[in-house]
Amino acid sequence: MKFRYFLALTTIIGYLIYLSKLKPTNKKSTNEEADNEAEEAVIIEQELISYTAGPCRGRCKIFDLKIFDSGKVELNSVKNVGQPGLHTFNISEAQVQELKSIIEKESFSSLKTEYLIKGNKGSQRHEITIDGKSTIFHKKKAPKKLMNIKAALDKLVSLENQ
Repeated sequence: MKFRYFLALTTIIGYLIYLSKLKPTNKKSTNEEADNEAEEAVIIEQELISYTAGPCRGRCKIFDLKIFDSGKVELNSVKNVGQPGLHTFNISEAQVQELKSIIEKESFSSLKTEYLIKGNKGSQRHEITIDGKSTIFHKKKAPKKLMNIKAALDKLVSLENQ
C-alpha cells in the first residue's frame, strides 16, 4: 500500500514540476496569423511509457521515468540515481522505435498485472505502464519478457547519468 502512495506522490510531484516549467501564453492578438502560431506552439505530448522504481531497504535506485511519443524523456530522480530532481532529455526516433519493438516482441500486453513475492516488504517494487496497462513486480518474480523490457528502460536511466 505504501508503494502505491509513493507512486502516486512521485507522479503528482513530477507532473507539478513539469507544469511549473510550462510558459503561459496569455497574449491577446487580433492578428489571425499570430493566433495560429500560438496554437501550433502548444503541442500535447502523449506519454508512451511510464516506469517507476520504488524504495527498498538497501541502496536501490528510486525514480520515475516517462517517455513520450516525441522522444522526450523525463526522469524524476529520487534517490541513488545521479542528481535528485527532474531531468529532461531526448532520445532519437530510432530509439523510440526500438523500445516499441521490444515491447511488442516481449508481448507486454499479455503479461499479468502483478508479479509480487507475497509478504516481501523489503524488495523493491517496479511498475511499468504502457498504453494504460500496468504491471507491478519484484525482480525475482518477474518473467524474462518483463525483465527484458525493464532492461531496455534501465538503459535510459543510465544514459542520463553518464
